[in-house]
Amino acid sequence: DLGVKLLLEKNIADITNYREQLTKDEEIINLRTKIVAAAASQLENGVITATEYVTELNALNTAKLNYETHKVQLMKAQSDYLTNKGKL
Repeated sequence: DLGVKLLLEKNIADITNYREQLTKDEEIINLRTKIVAAAASQLENGVITATEYVTELNALNTAKLNYETHKVQLMKAQSDYLTNKGKL
């Protein structure tokens, strides 16, 4: 069925997209972790305020949440693919 094949192509594109996004998310998390470590040192030395440190920490936590969200979206896309594949 043509409709199912088109759905499968979309599912494959979604899976690829989420896998690429997870790779980017991991890079962002690694960079944000380094930034937070530097900010912690700066906070200890009085270079930045606690507010500035918390801002960087929040950015790291947001990056981690994005990663987890994309993992769930990838799993859903994989499930959708398998469901649609079963319709053939």
